[in-house]
Amino acid sequence: MMKANARLVRIVGTILLGSLIPLAAQAWCFGPRGCVTDDSVCDMGRNTTRLLSSQTFVWSGNPHDVEIFTRMSTAQVLEHCKEGQQLILHSDGRLSFDDRILSDVAKTFCRVSSISRSPVHAVRPISGEPTVGFESKCIISKMEEARASYLEKEKQISTATLVEEGNRNPAANAPERVLDTSNRKSANRPECNRIGVGALLGLPGRCAE
Repeated sequence: MMKANARLVRIVGTILLGSLIPLAAQAWCFGPRGCVTDDSVCDMGRNTTRLLSSQTFVWSGNPHDVEIFTRMSTAQVLEHCKEGQQLILHSDGRLSFDDRILSDVAKTFCRVSSISRSPVHAVRPISGEPTVGFESKCIISKMEEARASYLEKEKQISTATLVEEGNRNPAANAPERVLDTSNRKSANRPECNRIGVGALLGLPGRCAE
């Protein structure tokens, strides 16, 4: 009986140890790709801004789009990552858009001297054309400073409000249309209110301009 109990204890211990090892070694990833590193990495996924847009719809004409994506990236890092981890940010080639966002996120959490950037070759999903993006890596060393800055910005105006206001009425961001009133003076002339012979015959009058 004692041998059986000892054997049972060893089996249970082996099961528990086996279940704990993957959890200790598992790194968090933002996105569908699996983590290939350990918990020393904060992986913001392949194509960071596209992953963010798959969670929250931001209209392409939203005037706050850069600020919104910067805050959403910041929120993910604050929630899932920690001081001392290597932060990985990835772009698939939308340099004019991603560069402003991901560079700002990297500088928010890391010292500039620790930020490295390397080109990444990719293929556009629709056209199949080759493109060159980038991957930024740095060591997180300013977590609390980043948290304080993020909370202060949210206190002034929340990310949700920026999204809602920018998405609510796209026409509000379009150039204002100016009504052409150049012909209104002629319409107010006395003769314009009279029915002449030309009007009876279907001919245009002097006020038809």
